[in-house]
Amino acid sequence: MKNISRTPLVRISLFAVLTAIGSYIILPLPFSPVPVSMQSFFIILSGIYLNPLNAFLSQLTYVLMGFAGLPVFSAGGSGPGFLLGPTGGYLFGFILVAPLVSLIAGKGKGGLAIVLGLLLVYLFGIPWLILHTGIGIKEAFFLGIFPFLPGDIIKGIAVILVMRRLPAPYNYRK
Repeated sequence: MKNISRTPLVRISLFAVLTAIGSYIILPLPFSPVPVSMQSFFIILSGIYLNPLNAFLSQLTYVLMGFAGLPVFSAGGSGPGFLLGPTGGYLFGFILVAPLVSLIAGKGKGGLAIVLGLLLVYLFGIPWLILHTGIGIKEAFFLGIFPFLPGDIIKGIAVILVMRRLPAPYNYRK
């Protein structure tokens, strides 16, 4: 039997749990079905500090925990119904955004990885929001992107600050 290193499993689990914790740090917006949360902060960090496969697995683990009924989605949501609701596209996007951030960051382009990662979350979330609420594209942008841009700028800066304090964010290939 192959000896499996525990270090990647710990890192994958850590970022799945951090993303879950981030879902509880929310600011509900009265004009949008999508709350501001710290999830994207931890999703981007998982891409910065994990290799692409482990970043993918960390967010897949997070989404599967919620699918299985653990209250890990925003405001304690869980279950298949939550994944199929208006915010499901964002959640599915997390699974793909983290490894994409990792691929870009692994090439030494951390700033670009952060910006693209935050924008890609919208790329997955907005079409799903439109499909599940019946709103138009313009309204979806006003409900699902514009209110979140200031918070995402702050989260992006916070990721940069973390990267400056924690050593070797791009050494995952070693």
